[in-house]
Amino acid sequence: MNRSRAWRIGIALLFLGAGARTAAGQPQPTSAVSQTARDAATAYDGKDWAKSAKLYAQILQAAPNPRAWYRLGVSLNKIGENDKAIEAFEKGRALGLPPQFAEYGIAVAFVSKKDKDRAFEHLERAAQNGFSQPDQLSADPDLADLKSDTRFAKILEEVKRNQKPCATTTENRQFDFWLGEWRVVTTQGETPAGDSKIELILGDCVIQENWTSGGNVGYSGKSYNIYNAALKRWEQYWVDNAGGNIFFYGGLKDGVMDYWTDEIPQPDGKKLKRHLQFIKLNPDTVRQFSRGSNDDGKDVVRGVRLHLQPEEVAVEGCGKPAHFSLDTMAWHDIAYDDRILLLRSRHLSPAQHHDEPIGPLTPAMFHVLLALAGDDLHGYAILKEVELRTSGKVKLSTGTLYGIIKRLLADGLIVEWRSRPAEADDDERRRYYRMTEKGRDVAAAEAERMDEVLSIARARNLLKKTHTA
Repeated sequence: MNRSRAWRIGIALLFLGAGARTAAGQPQPTSAVSQTARDAATAYDGKDWAKSAKLYAQILQAAPNPRAWYRLGVSLNKIGENDKAIEAFEKGRALGLPPQFAEYGIAVAFVSKKDKDRAFEHLERAAQNGFSQPDQLSADPDLADLKSDTRFAKILEEVKRNQKPCATTTENRQFDFWLGEWRVVTTQGETPAGDSKIELILGDCVIQENWTSGGNVGYSGKSYNIYNAALKRWEQYWVDNAGGNIFFYGGLKDGVMDYWTDEIPQPDGKKLKRHLQFIKLNPDTVRQFSRGSNDDGKDVVRGVRLHLQPEEVAVEGCGKPAHFSLDTMAWHDIAYDDRILLLRSRHLSPAQHHDEPIGPLTPAMFHVLLALAGDDLHGYAILKEVELRTSGKVKLSTGTLYGIIKRLLADGLIVEWRSRPAEADDDERRRYYRMTEKGRDVAAAEAERMDEVLSIARARNLLKKTHTA
């Protein structure tokens, strides 16, 4: 039985009372089990730890489940019964409680027992099992006694890596020399060819190219580059607004990102194998070179027009256009062997990329952050809060909201929060979100930017009256 199924079954038993028995062996009414669960949740959320421990112990006699074991462990720890708390966490893990949460709870219990070494042992196990909530780890008052120890900082870094594993994996960072915002020019004469922004997305796992042609108005495309750990190779998929697409694969060889395609059937019946290279000439210059062969790479085909290929990469959030040249563009733009340079006016490393200010935010993103500035909310509550605060002028669709949430999570502006309301008022399917300190800083910066814009508008008599909050 997998963990998620075990969890669902445990909760179902908890609320339905299926097979529930009293200590005397008699069936316990469903209503009694449900009421006990509500009372236990109320006590837990109200930090009435003694009552919470007593009620969750009763629930576990009737319907053992991992969530109840976890909450019993927390409650026992809070009233100083740490050995029993450790036992509860271990029993929860045996029923499907994710090991990172069990180990975290055990670590807290050992902190209470003043056994730092055992606490660090289990906190490290939590990190090794995938614990990925650095904000919780940093802010948890139960771990205050550990934070001055150098081991805590190391575990915190490991947890941050768990949150964004691609950010620090060597292979995933091999193509970072392509990151930047570029003005693209040809090698000979530096004739403008277009503009491109190459950025890190999806937790730094994907390098996305955003290309706009300068010579063919309206032509644009994107490429997505990722390191395939299973096949131990880099892969690129290019798509454009003319219906073109092409798939490359390869890897970094002697400092050159070397991409190939399989043999692609051509209209004349022959097959063409494409070869694409990105060559770092210096920290601010990259050459892109593309060619093709109809005999599996033995001879190069020259003068053949081709579909747009990845040209350059820019870091998300970079404010100023850079400029570079490339070796191959869309078939409309440049022929094979047309060598092009990527000349960078500013390079941003992934670390610098994350330090860059994010913004300006879209209005919808800003409304979501404003909603979370007051309290932790689940998705539907965010929708209603936005609608309420704007007197119905802004109504976000569910699809729009969850697209924004994914972006805010990826940028570290919000986190999914484990703390939940009383079970009687909750739905286990809901996910709750909390604004991070970074999110609050970004929202504040956006508010200040908007305030400056409004000041200009008032000075130029564009606002007839001043609205107050």
